[in-house]
Amino acid sequence: MSRSGRGQPDVLLIVLDTARSFDVSTVWPDGPTTTPFLDSLAERSLVFPDATTPSCWTLPGHASMFTGLLPSRHGAHELSMRLAPDGAPTLADLLRDAGYVTAGVSCNDLITRSTGLTRGFDLFVEERDAVPSGLRGTTTERVARRLPALRRRLDARHAVHRMDGDHGGARATRLAARLLRQVPRDRPLFFFVNYLESHLPYHPPEAMARMYLPAGVDLAAARAVNQSSLDHHCGTVQHDARDWEIMRALYRAAVRYVDDLLRQFLDHVAATRRLDDALLIVTSDHGENIGDHGLMDHQFSLHEQTLRIPLLVRLPGGEQVARRGDLAQLIDLVPTVCEVAGIAAPATQGSSLLHAVEREWTIAEYLAPHMVLAQLRSSRPEVDWTPYDRGLRAVRTRTRKLITASDGRNEMYEIDRDPFELDNRYGSHPDEVRLARVLRTWEQSERAPALGRQEMEPAVTERLAALGYID
Repeated sequence: MSRSGRGQPDVLLIVLDTARSFDVSTVWPDGPTTTPFLDSLAERSLVFPDATTPSCWTLPGHASMFTGLLPSRHGAHELSMRLAPDGAPTLADLLRDAGYVTAGVSCNDLITRSTGLTRGFDLFVEERDAVPSGLRGTTTERVARRLPALRRRLDARHAVHRMDGDHGGARATRLAARLLRQVPRDRPLFFFVNYLESHLPYHPPEAMARMYLPAGVDLAAARAVNQSSLDHHCGTVQHDARDWEIMRALYRAAVRYVDDLLRQFLDHVAATRRLDDALLIVTSDHGENIGDHGLMDHQFSLHEQTLRIPLLVRLPGGEQVARRGDLAQLIDLVPTVCEVAGIAAPATQGSSLLHAVEREWTIAEYLAPHMVLAQLRSSRPEVDWTPYDRGLRAVRTRTRKLITASDGRNEMYEIDRDPFELDNRYGSHPDEVRLARVLRTWEQSERAPALGRQEMEPAVTERLAALGYID
């Protein structure tokens, strides 16, 4: 039983959107310190430095963490663009049915009612419009009625930012703080927050940018770097090594800023006396390419830069502390939360992280990037998009990784000695046949969709444009 006396612990799930392990100091200590607050949390937590996401972008990543299923199983991927309303129960569904108040705040335009990712939440606030969706119960209804006035007050106090790195995170934190105070203390709480500050474009607060910029580079020079991934992939702008160095510095500063937002949010939780006995999970939905493999942002890629993510689990009371090398994945969150909350877990493809994960390999999927390419081809027909026109699957062990592509440009890496995947050994590595057999067997057992293409609906186009993926 939790020390709060309710019998069930609160559950806090915070997603640092687009945070890749290679620039999160809690996971990758070889680089500069970027997450001092998360580093301190790690001293009381389980940390999984080899954790990965099963896809490289928001929708399938979040659907996997909410259902415990891989993209081919839960169906929220490039070929559907939504989590089916009659599909597998979500984490919010499970906890709400167990008596939890379920609430969420998100700044990401793909975490909405229309994509199905808000299913199961009593109250979900999309920060960009502060409109609650899916209200149930008198408590959350009362909170919802107050939100329009709350939003107006926050708007008046929230300046429009330029180089302050804020994609809505500061406002989302204030909204979350207000919502936290409305939940009765005798009800267990599931609270989800998505912070978008480490997503392109990288415009961190000036003080944090100065901490990471290369010597001789001022803020004016940093602002002048073209951060359009569309321009990069179209070839209309050529980034040199200095540009990438600056962008990675800005990215690290953005990660530092989201680490500070995490601290602020948990300070608010602590003020409600819900933090000490809560199950706290901090993770990301995917990573990022910053010039890696000739790519920018997280489309078109299942490389380690897009798949390796931070994952920290602090159990109620912070009594288990370890840095574990398990092949953890986002699908493990549902069985973990269910075990800690003492509720029956549905059938998932994950394993509870309270125990050693005996997984030999993981799967990642990017079935078809064509929901982006359809619009890009229309708006920029002069560009040859063929190199990006492919679906991808990857199978990964602790030491090896095979990426198979629908166009036959497969890749094979020894990730234990080559974590940045600089040396493609496909065609000569003795393990590629074994891993290809593992992947084929998995595809057959899952009846996994073939790597293919899908046209976009207008509503999907608007959401992708809001995130900068298309014009």
